Parts: sequence; C-alpha cells; structure tokens
Amino acid sequence: MSRPQVIDDQEHERVHDRVAAVDVAKDTGMVCTRTPQPGRPGARRATVWTVKARMNTIRVLGRQLRKDGIEIVTLESTSDYWRIWFFVLEACGLAVQLVSATPRSWPPWPAAP
Repeated sequence: MSRPQVIDDQEHERVHDRVAAVDVAKDTGMVCTRTPQPGRPGARRATVWTVKARMNTIRVLGRQLRKDGIEIVTLESTSDYWRIWFFVLEACGLAVQLVSATPRSWPPWPAAP
C-alpha cells in the first residue's frame, strides 16, 4: 500500500457523508475516501492511496472502510478487473456500485432521418 495523501475539502451539497471510490486498474486500485474532517464541523477531507488487487488486501480494505463508517463504495473500471473488488467489498458488508467511464453518445436514441 502506498502512503495516503490527505486533501482538505470544501463543504458542498452531498447525499452521503462518508463515501469511497476505487479507480480499478489491472493490478491495483486507487482508493479515495471522503469523510468529515475531525475538529472542523462542516469541513470534509479526501484521503487517497493505492491498494494491490489481491483478495486479502481488498478484504483488509473492506474491513477498514466499514470501520471508518463508509456508507457506499463506487467502483470505476473500463475492463472486467472490477469483479474481485465488487464481490470482496460486498462480502465485507459494504454497499458497492459499479460505474462506467466509457463515454456515451447523446442522445441515447438514433437521430431522426
């Protein structure tokens, strides 16, 4: 695991107070959590670090995210490398959602002739 980088955040509109996201690659995941900042009511902070894509390491991450009170984890992957992350984090009792960064054409229906 790499050393976490902590980034202070400005208050903004949000749905969940404690969230995590993982940018999934073949061998690693870049993890980012956004949580309330201790000692500064209303302030938020992001913590970013890298985790190896290994079952035990992801399981340790899942336990840490649960301990930190993370409400939902968002996974982004342009390939099928997301599978181990999704199933292991879900088995840890976390709510996990998968999103795609693949651009979609707009509008989503064929143009009229």
